[in-house]
Amino acid sequence: MKTDSLFYELFKLHPASLFELAGLEADGEYVFESITVKSTEKRMDGFFRSTDGSGRNIFLEVQGYDDNAIYWRFLREISVYYELTEKRLPFVAVILFIDEKYDPKNCPVKFVSPNRLIRLYLPKCLKALGNKASPLTVLKPIVLSDKEKLPQAVPKWKTEIDSMKLPESTNKVLWKMLS
Repeated sequence: MKTDSLFYELFKLHPASLFELAGLEADGEYVFESITVKSTEKRMDGFFRSTDGSGRNIFLEVQGYDDNAIYWRFLREISVYYELTEKRLPFVAVILFIDEKYDPKNCPVKFVSPNRLIRLYLPKCLKALGNKASPLTVLKPIVLSDKEKLPQAVPKWKTEIDSMKLPESTNKVLWKMLS
């Protein structure tokens, strides 16, 4: 499963999912984009931009492998973004680790409010949500410990998606992401 594209599709379809996953209050409406920092041609995993231009910027890195320099790389990408823009809005840097084992726990800086860093561990986040129906249901296969149970779990998850009473076109996209 290509996790980058799964997260991209989910957050593009339903930006509020990150706020739910991270326990963040949204200060307005957001859209999700993948942006390129042109001076280094580095594409960030995600950027949540307030639709009215006044909310804080939220940068997302989804991390599913060992990378001892993840914090340095992410900070560099955020720094280059601000170097290239006039707007100095506060930011939240979110690193979503697919598993806690991928967090080297070596962040070299302390963040000063209103800017902040949030470390999320996908299994803990999904567990905290319980069985609540949500677009985040499409992430459950990633953390399923016994992959042999996947064929039995998918119909249950599709039922969860159906119970949200979303537009049929949205349901179809979520079902496809789940498959």
